[in-house]
Amino acid sequence: MEITAKTREQALNQIHALKEYVKSLPPEKTKEQLMEEIFIELMNQGLTLKLEDGGDMTYFKDNEWVVCQKPKIKEVWFRYSIFWSVFETEFDSNYLETKKFLNGMVDKHLNCKGFTTEY
Repeated sequence: MEITAKTREQALNQIHALKEYVKSLPPEKTKEQLMEEIFIELMNQGLTLKLEDGGDMTYFKDNEWVVCQKPKIKEVWFRYSIFWSVFETEFDSNYLETKKFLNGMVDKHLNCKGFTTEY
């Protein structure tokens, strides 16, 4: 922004205008919000659900399993190359951070309360 004020009053008016402009900008998304958006995109990539013997629910993309819910052992498995690696590389998350994040996502979006995640 170019400073054009020639007086103190003009400078204060420009400062006020700049503050108002900053307030009007949309807030930046947090790391967790960005990660959640990617999680939702990955889950909405045209997956096909198959109910397995024993109650497992497996989601496939192009004949490759992507996510598997295992209600009997309260786990949700995510294919490493499709889920875990994305969060680890794009967001520099370690194993525990990624696991904690995915645990929250399965609770929130897959209605798997109390489940843990694995790859």
